[in-house]
Amino acid sequence: MKPFALALAGLLAAIIVVRGADLTAAEITKAQQLFITGCADCHRKHHDTLNPKAFSDRAWYQWISRMMPIAKLEDEDAKLLTVYLTAVRIGKAELPKEPAAPAGPPVSGTRK
Repeated sequence: MKPFALALAGLLAAIIVVRGADLTAAEITKAQQLFITGCADCHRKHHDTLNPKAFSDRAWYQWISRMMPIAKLEDEDAKLLTVYLTAVRIGKAELPKEPAAPAGPPVSGTRK
């Protein structure tokens, strides 16, 4: 990677960290929904675990940039998702809670 591109990526990562500390409750809620619909639903189907602490801010930015067309993310949503994952990494936000598993069929009668 060229020196300018490295410097730009480093600056972007620094901006993401600062912004990650300042997300509003509404932004966190929106980002959690984006995470569920744009990331977790598909990764769960493939038995992938998404761990925000597994990658650096720069790596998340790169991954999200690559996944934008697949997850059908707009630029602003991708930026918010990147900042949100940083907020999760630094302890300023939490991942959304897993939805409850659907209940099984009702059990009739009793066993002895």
